[in-house]
Amino acid sequence: MKAIRPPRTPRGLAFTPGYALNPGARIIPLGVVTPERDGAVNPSIAQQTADCLANVDDMLARLGNSARAVKMTLCMTDVREVWDSNAVFDKHYASDERPNPAKTLLEVSACSVPGARFEVDVWAVVEPDGGSVTRAGDVRVAHGQAGEAAGAGLEAELESCVNAIDQALAASRDDRAQVARLAVHLADMSDWSLCRQILERQFDPAQTVLVPLAVTKVGQVGARVELSAWTEGPAQPANAGDPTILAISGSAAIPMYIGGEASDLYKYRPVADIRDQVEVCLNNYANILQTAGSSWDDIFETTWHLTDRREWDAVAEVVEKWFGRPVPNPTVIEVPKFVLPGVRVEIDMWGTIPAGGTA
Repeated sequence: MKAIRPPRTPRGLAFTPGYALNPGARIIPLGVVTPERDGAVNPSIAQQTADCLANVDDMLARLGNSARAVKMTLCMTDVREVWDSNAVFDKHYASDERPNPAKTLLEVSACSVPGARFEVDVWAVVEPDGGSVTRAGDVRVAHGQAGEAAGAGLEAELESCVNAIDQALAASRDDRAQVARLAVHLADMSDWSLCRQILERQFDPAQTVLVPLAVTKVGQVGARVELSAWTEGPAQPANAGDPTILAISGSAAIPMYIGGEASDLYKYRPVADIRDQVEVCLNNYANILQTAGSSWDDIFETTWHLTDRREWDAVAEVVEKWFGRPVPNPTVIEVPKFVLPGVRVEIDMWGTIPAGGTA
């Protein structure tokens, strides 16, 4: 995989803005990797980070020598602890043998295991082996909400969410066998144990990775859970002319490509209007896409982290002007806050680079 670094990327940035994956590379969701190691969670945030990354390395080793972590979402119960965590990342990913992943950083109300204040949702890439791959054009996102079951209890809500996913899959001629990753958005992480038991009876754990995420609230009033499924069409032989997958880091409403040191970014005072914040985010992405030889037409999946989901309509209005089309495969998540006070939005995207692109 090749790093995408726009001009004036700040020195000391604790992540890589994006990666162009080699044609035919396989993308594998590893799911949430916790800091639990040897049956325990260390209380130190630095050690929790180190233990998470050691667990990631163990999982990658089982995938083969070419496996790398290409994209991560860092979930922290207090984003102010990121400075201690970043030092561990910089040390861990200090060599070309272990490139620093593209990252998104979120504050969450709780992690998925007791005592954890840090965990990572990881996507891996395995280099081409001459086998079959899933093409980006076959990736879709299906959403499931509780509907009329909202407030009727967790099991009833989950059943309704899964039924909605099934209906969306049927509409695109897919089925549960194509669900590679099922994100479980929970208003209360204490519901996770029961959710996992129920969902593991309905989705094959060997096929579908379950990803729990604590959110401030789910999209439907009165509900406790909603689902978002990443579905992949049947694997096909890779062709030389296929687009290259572009794995992009998250972008908060901070101007990124200003040169200098990464610490300079956090002296920025975010603009107040949510629409203007979205413009800042998308300007960051415009730099990445231009450097990669890609465009807005090549974005195929987007996730929108907001401190207030009610602002989504205003966000979508701005985004559609940039894309020139409806927002592609949007997942909208409400979170408590971001690392820089005043930031109200952070975006996460996947895209492609057309054959012949500059990356």
